[in-house]
Amino acid sequence: MDKIIYLDNAATSFPKPDIVHETVHKFYATTGVNPGRTGCDLGLAAEQMIHGTRVFLSGFFNPSLMAAGKPKDPNRLVFTLNATMSLNLIINGCVSSGDHIVTTLLEHNSVIRPVNHKVRDGGAEATYVAPDGEGYLDPEDIRKAIQPNTKLVILNHGSNVTGVVQDLESIGKVCKEAGVQFAVDSAQTAGVLPIDMAECHIDFLSFTGHKGLFGPTGTGGDLRGGRGGDSGDDFRWDGRAQCGALSPGGVSLSPGGGDAEPGGHRRSACGCELDRREGT
Repeated sequence: MDKIIYLDNAATSFPKPDIVHETVHKFYATTGVNPGRTGCDLGLAAEQMIHGTRVFLSGFFNPSLMAAGKPKDPNRLVFTLNATMSLNLIINGCVSSGDHIVTTLLEHNSVIRPVNHKVRDGGAEATYVAPDGEGYLDPEDIRKAIQPNTKLVILNHGSNVTGVVQDLESIGKVCKEAGVQFAVDSAQTAGVLPIDMAECHIDFLSFTGHKGLFGPTGTGGDLRGGRGGDSGDDFRWDGRAQCGALSPGGVSLSPGGGDAEPGGHRRSACGCELDRREGT
């Protein structure tokens, strides 16, 4: 291939560092088995790799907690296929009929479309906050948009269209004062700009692996903050995933199988409501 100048890193980073290719090849050559399905050495090694990634990312996005010697519980991280899946999980898991959502006119379709569906089909309400002439959000506009039934404020850290980076700490402070959950789409900034969930009062951080984190495609996740209790009892995923399925390239819910609940469902340690049936 002739030498190229690649200008599409907002879509996916390319080329990946050599260590990414080497690590993926090494995994499939030496440890490429289904983790969480067997007690053999290879299965345990694969599961430990996933847990180690959870530990690393939980610290990476909470540097102030790490500096204070209070590491984040790594089981509060859910791996997904990408940021789109992560954002849909947050919106569908947090918002019910009668709830109100605050978002902005700057969002990616992976936020705008599920919010619109919640309004059209799910009995929710939404307010779309407009930016100023340069693309920045005024935290006071977020405050004014919050209503008594507001369940979620969700917005992106950095725009894939304008490149504008929002002041997460100021917006997060508004949400904390109002007692409203704050979700951040970090698809464009994770691995590029520092993000501290604790300092910015972020309750949900959605990220993708294949952009600034230089990971493979088909990787991403949600990291749950601690406000409202670390149990996540106020959060439900209205989808279905098999608890304990730790596939490295797909949904990875917290290990351990979860606790049985009435109605034939299980709740994993991340607070997601899961179908109890095996193999679904």
